[in-house]
Amino acid sequence: MKVVIVAGGTGGHIFPAISLAEEFKKRDNKAEILFIGIGRKLEEKTYKKGGHGYYEKLFIVRMPSFQPKDILILPFILKYVIFFIKFTAGFLKAIILLFRFKPNVVVGFGGYVCVPVMLAGLFLRVPMVLHEQNVLPGQANRFLAPFVDKVAISFEKTGKALNAKSIVFTGNPIRNDILKGDRPSARKRLGIEEDRFTILVMGGSQGSNTINRVMIEAIILMSPEERTGLHVLHLSGKNGYEWIKREYAILGISHTLFPFLDDMGDAYKASNLVIARAGATTIAEITASGLPGILVPYPHARMHQVANASLFEEFGAGIMIEEKRLSGGILKSHILELKNDTHHLKRMSRNSRGLANHNGDKRLADEVIKVAKKV
Repeated sequence: MKVVIVAGGTGGHIFPAISLAEEFKKRDNKAEILFIGIGRKLEEKTYKKGGHGYYEKLFIVRMPSFQPKDILILPFILKYVIFFIKFTAGFLKAIILLFRFKPNVVVGFGGYVCVPVMLAGLFLRVPMVLHEQNVLPGQANRFLAPFVDKVAISFEKTGKALNAKSIVFTGNPIRNDILKGDRPSARKRLGIEEDRFTILVMGGSQGSNTINRVMIEAIILMSPEERTGLHVLHLSGKNGYEWIKREYAILGISHTLFPFLDDMGDAYKASNLVIARAGATTIAEITASGLPGILVPYPHARMHQVANASLFEEFGAGIMIEEKRLSGGILKSHILELKNDTHHLKRMSRNSRGLANHNGDKRLADEVIKVAKKV
């Protein structure tokens, strides 16, 4: 079987895409997988990780975004001309790639790069499947949904927002390492004492300056007694690493700091609480791990993360704090409340686990194979 997988350049698209590829490889080690991305550094790093060999099968198709703010940078007509030229180049490159590879099916995980590739697939009459990770569909998937054979969704309510021939609930594929291991082993590997209330702080694959800053503010506002028994497992991102390292040295709180952590299974297993953005993949991994969370939606994500976090909060799995309301004092209050109320924390953990959708990779692979076999 020959499969083309198209994923935008963020971890929220890339990680589910790799999970699906791994499932295909488990079923058939002769399966041929070709990835198409947009050319970001994260793609190179992630596809090279673990010796998958996917980076050698990664092809780049440039596809510009078209945001309202862009109109302010260039004259409106000129912006359209540049967009059309770049889109046409991406579309033609996608046609050549698909024509040469001759896939049985194309699977898109969202992002602007999906548009020229999936339209090329439509032109060449290749079977196609879209996967939508978020509660609120992205622009690219919303546009492409009527043209593909099937749309797979991660949340039941997402189907109401899509005009598609066929919609199926599969859940969101997550990385295989997420569910492996246990808390004592994970804490030992990360150097965390067993009796510590451990908070995993992260801002997505690139880190979040806002979450980094407010977390430090929250710790500063805590008294020495309030910090007792706490451990912070902080994934800062590359840009925030050095200054956060200095801050922790001054504060003297128990912590483990990484710019980025490949083995997220250990990070989740070692933690009692997560403070994070509200990307769909992050939520899928948090719920699969049965963890409660304080979610701070990224405000420039076209309301996708707000919708994701709202559902998480409505289900009783955690707390949503919009960035405009976020402060060190508010974050400190929520952390200490959850640390000191074990019954509430356990209830949120159960609700988080109840929101999880396991085997998303297997269910999605099943649906992709069904579409491929129709031709």
